Amino acid sequence: MAKRNAVNSYTVKGRALVHTNLNLNHKILVDISKQKSGGHSMEYMDCRLSLFSAQQGKCSICGEEFTTSEEIETWLKKPAEKGGMERYQNMILIHKRYVPLLVATSPEELKTISKSLKINKKILEKVNNLRKQAWLPAIE
Repeated sequence: MAKRNAVNSYTVKGRALVHTNLNLNHKILVDISKQKSGGHSMEYMDCRLSLFSAQQGKCSICGEEFTTSEEIETWLKKPAEKGGMERYQNMILIHKRYVPLLVATSPEELKTISKSLKINKKILEKVNNLRKQAWLPAIE
């Protein structure tokens, strides 16, 4: 568990070791860095890169690795309409397929989406936690 002394940000060799220890899909990382801001702040765009690295290139809801940058959605835990800021602590990366579960309000619509996505208990728990943070009712 001890940190290796060779890994540091002060030497060329140490910085190289930092980057070799990242087991991420570098193509996706580069794609994320090249995406247009779309009206978002620079901090928002930087946080996306940091989150991708922190989440080890995996969806925060299902834990599956992202295969393309197009399937990644940045989700604000506390919505901007409710005072949520585009800050690292308020953001997660998820697959776009889960967005309808986080925005839909009709119980029938939620049930239909849940069935089509084959949601299990673990995923439902994570989705309901995010819905709770956005002041939306839980999915039954």
